[in-house]
Amino acid sequence: MARDMRPVTLDEVEAGMSRAQRARVDKIAAEMRAEELSLAQIRKARSITQSVLARRLGKSQALVSHIESAGDLFISTLRNQVEALGGKLDIRANFPDMPTVSITGFVGVPAQKSANAAASRKAVLKGSQHKNAVIGSSTVLRTKSTAKLNRFALKA
Repeated sequence: MARDMRPVTLDEVEAGMSRAQRARVDKIAAEMRAEELSLAQIRKARSITQSVLARRLGKSQALVSHIESAGDLFISTLRNQVEALGGKLDIRANFPDMPTVSITGFVGVPAQKSANAAASRKAVLKGSQHKNAVIGSSTVLRTKSTAKLNRFALKA
């Protein structure tokens, strides 16, 4: 007996499924959609307003809005945002030739230490006239005073 090799539509597959099978497919689809959410979507799913989140972070509502729409964030900023929403940040990498792996090395720096380092950087920037500043794990400041830069490097 020859098998029918014509393409099968999704509607035909769904029509042949039991209610339990369909419910399982719907559950898996919902889980897959939930795995990819923006910060704003996570905040809304947790029923938290930007104002409430801003108070938890000690920031302004405008800054929370900016963070949610930013395309590039410091890991410490992302971690603080996630923790203020009640979660824990887990950074993973996917490779085609190996299983997904968690990247370590970011959890050893407490959020408070990151906040203190950021405050130190801001103080340096505020206290000096600067042309450019890139602030991150490798900090580069172009200031008029190298003494301030040296003091900053020793503190950070």
